[in-house]
Amino acid sequence: MDTARLLTAALKRANIPIEGVSIGSDGDRRTWRVDFAGVATPQERAAAAAIVAAFDANSPQVVDATRTGEATELATSTTIRAFYLWWFRKTNKRDPTPEEHAADRADLIQAYKDIASS
Repeated sequence: MDTARLLTAALKRANIPIEGVSIGSDGDRRTWRVDFAGVATPQERAAAAAIVAAFDANSPQVVDATRTGEATELATSTTIRAFYLWWFRKTNKRDPTPEEHAADRADLIQAYKDIASS
């Protein structure tokens, strides 16, 4: 997976307000740059520096957390939610129960992660 994508996701999971990141060379962190949003506080910038210093793009936990975040964002998008509701109603002639909805969302998230890892 792309280092910039993984690092961006890690910083966003930590609620660091960023515009994006730039990775010059994966092996040389001196070439890595975090572009902060104007509202980033000194504490958030320091937290980001700590994340960058400890960041391991090859960590299975980092990759899994990124895929989970992407999948959750997808599964909760308005378009996907509307399609799911339309499909469920068409298939079952009723609305899903909260339990069915939660289970289907978990299945969708897992399917996304399965495809993203292949």
